[in-house]
Amino acid sequence: MLKQYNEEYFAKIKEAARERLRPDGVSVFIIATLVFSAVMIAVSLNAVLYGDNTGSRWMIYLIVDIVLWAFHLLAALLFYNVKWAYKYQKIQSYILCLITLKFSLEFYLVYFLMCEDREAAPFMTSLGLLMLLGGILFLILSTWRAVQRVKKGHLQRGGSGLYNYKESKSYISLPVIYLGAVIAGHMPKMFSDNSSYTSMEPAIALVFCVVLQYAIAMAWPEFFLLVYCKRRFPSFHIQPYKQRKSKQQKPRGGHKA
Repeated sequence: MLKQYNEEYFAKIKEAARERLRPDGVSVFIIATLVFSAVMIAVSLNAVLYGDNTGSRWMIYLIVDIVLWAFHLLAALLFYNVKWAYKYQKIQSYILCLITLKFSLEFYLVYFLMCEDREAAPFMTSLGLLMLLGGILFLILSTWRAVQRVKKGHLQRGGSGLYNYKESKSYISLPVIYLGAVIAGHMPKMFSDNSSYTSMEPAIALVFCVVLQYAIAMAWPEFFLLVYCKRRFPSFHIQPYKQRKSKQQKPRGGHKA
């Protein structure tokens, strides 16, 4: 798909790999999302075990989430060691992609459990499912857009980069239009529902779900390209800052006194 494009086409990704996406910085993100996931699992487990209106069918999703969290924990422990984070940064980049996908969807389990526990109106469940589906489609669109920007040279040195949204107003407007259409389609059910009080908390949770998922859908293509570049180009294997600095300061030649 991108084999015909050389390393120069990914200069902006290399800059990100040396700064925002350094292995030690990625390790911090992995640990932070691990804590978030633990909280989500605790809330979900409490709802399944002690919720009055929460069915046990959600337990299978919760078990899958717990298993994924265990792998997340192993990754956090492995890359907590900075030396290992830099040594195994290629593996780390793969794990980063997987963790961000899990992270973007994890709060939806809490939302659906909340809908049952609070006895929210039935349309709240279908609304959440449509938002979730739209976020997945937006992720695919974002990835396709990132690939096209590589092909057009936007990620070369001096290029406009991956996130120049001034040139992509239609890209930003698509999810807004989709979300507006979904909400408008459910508007009659909202006004005819008599359980507005019990539906308020799930509605707030859904807003958080959507913001989190769609924000990650915008950022995830950069992680995808990072994986691609680390696998293809040896120069994307980033060295620790102190090691790079010492090499830059090391004299190229010596002289006799």
